[in-house]
Parts: sequence; structure tokens; C-alpha cells
Amino acid sequence: MIGKNVKYFLLLWVMPFMASGKTLDTVKVLKQLVNDLKSYKDMEYDYTMEVHFPNGDKDFLKGKSYINIDDKIYYNDCKSFTIIYTKKWFYKADHRKKTLLIINLNKDVDKKIKKEAYNQIFKNGAINTFLDSFVLKSASIKKIKNEDSIHNVSLSFPGSSLVQKMDIEYNSTDNMLISYYMVVSQPWQRTPKGIQSIEEKIKFDHFKKVTDKNIYNESNYFSYAKKKIELKKYKEYKLLLTK
Repeated sequence: MIGKNVKYFLLLWVMPFMASGKTLDTVKVLKQLVNDLKSYKDMEYDYTMEVHFPNGDKDFLKGKSYINIDDKIYYNDCKSFTIIYTKKWFYKADHRKKTLLIINLNKDVDKKIKKEAYNQIFKNGAINTFLDSFVLKSASIKKIKNEDSIHNVSLSFPGSSLVQKMDIEYNSTDNMLISYYMVVSQPWQRTPKGIQSIEEKIKFDHFKKVTDKNIYNESNYFSYAKKKIELKKYKEYKLLLTK
């Protein structure tokens, strides 16, 4: 279920960078798209995720994310939780259980684990590796539609790929994504008849470059002084861990 898939949400910020498709020298807009997306270092966007299970059940999530590469700030907020990752802190407010988890990353997290999380969220190298090893080699361009500075690109992938399709709408005037939609098939459970999969329909939109990064800083949620945490938001939540 969506609420339990924490690792998946740590990857949400990466998805807007995956919209490159197969780079063909004859398609100038795609080459521009790749370069522009790799250069994004300070971005806010909304997302929706709709999950369809084989038994007919559905799950839905709607939220907002922010990523700042240079200042190492990651923010993800939805109805179920609020997550903030900075150079020093990991903060998670679970709005369903009414709990808070606050961890000092400089003191209480294994260096190897911290480095892996850092690379996963912030390193451009990981994005480039994914582009080169998967998207650029696997995607096929199904359709390109250009209207003035607005470009629509549809990509498809081999039948064995978890990603089934991507649709990107892009404005080349301000070098910014307008929307990005993808359909993913994820293995769910094994049955006597074979492996059942869930279908995830994910959309990102309302992309914008952020001018005031402070609105996503952990200092809006808590302060730390003299080895003591003082909550500024969700004061009624149970504090699970503070270090």
C-alpha cells in the first residue's frame, strides 16, 4: 500500500528527471529536454499517484515535493505524512498515527546508510546513470507534437519493462516541464496462476523554480538547542525519537 512504501516516496523526486526518452540527433527538442532536466537543482512540483490492485482495490495519494540539490533539502508533503531531509536532520510527521520521528543525521546514523540516502536523493550521478542505463537505451518515441514552444512527447518501453509509458509536456521558452505522466506495473504477489502486478498511474505537474527555499526548512517545524527539541508544528503528536 502507498502509506507503507517509504522507499518509493524517496524516489518520487527523481521521476521528473527521467523524462528524456531516446535521444535522437534529429529531434532537437529531446536533446534540449535532457540537458534542461539534468540542470534542475531547485524545483517544486505537485504529484498524484493512483494505484490499481488485481482484486479491484484502489489507493490514491496527492502531495507536493521540493528538491534543492545545492543546499541538500528534500521535502515531501501529503495527507499521510510530511518528510524533510536536510544535511543534518531527518524529520517525519505521520499524520495517520499522529507521531513524529526526528533524527540527527550527523550523530545517530551509520555513515554508510547516510551516504546511500544522500546519493539516492541528491547526486546527479545517480540520475545520469539511470538515464544512460535504462531510459536512453530502452525508450521508444511513439509521438512528438510541437505547438509553438509547447512540446508533447510520448514514450513507450519494452514489454519486460516495469515502466509501460511516459508522456511529457514541456515548455522550451522557459525550459520547464508542464506535466509528466507515467504508468508503471509493479509485481505484487505470487499466486498459483503466476505473479500478480499492481498498476501505478503517476502524474507530476505545477513545476516551478523556488525563490524562497526557507519555506521548506526544518526550522519551520522544530528547533534544537541545548540538546532539546522544541516543536513548532504538530505539537500534539507523539515524539518517537529525538537525538
